[in-house]
Amino acid sequence: MNKIPGRVGRDGVLHKRVKTQNILRLPEPSWCLAVFQVDAAQQDGAHGVELEDERGIRYHASLDLIRAKGTAYQKPPWEPQIRLPLRLWAIADPAQPELFGGRS
Repeated sequence: MNKIPGRVGRDGVLHKRVKTQNILRLPEPSWCLAVFQVDAAQQDGAHGVELEDERGIRYHASLDLIRAKGTAYQKPPWEPQIRLPLRLWAIADPAQPELFGGRS
């Protein structure tokens, strides 16, 4: 069985650290999540995913949104993934907290 990188917090969100160099560039900028990670997080009671990059920028999406709007993506040798375009993630940038009600 694959280990789930990240952790489901008490808030019901799968928290993961990511590197911006790993953003999928084509067909459009997107974050990809392994299908097994999404399935396991949901089984653990998660309702959302929050990715945090090395700059402290956080990307949040509900599992419902990921399932409804995400598309299958497969790039050997990686496991099957779900791709969700950046435009669909709620993005919180600590350099601009006023845009998110002070959230940083």
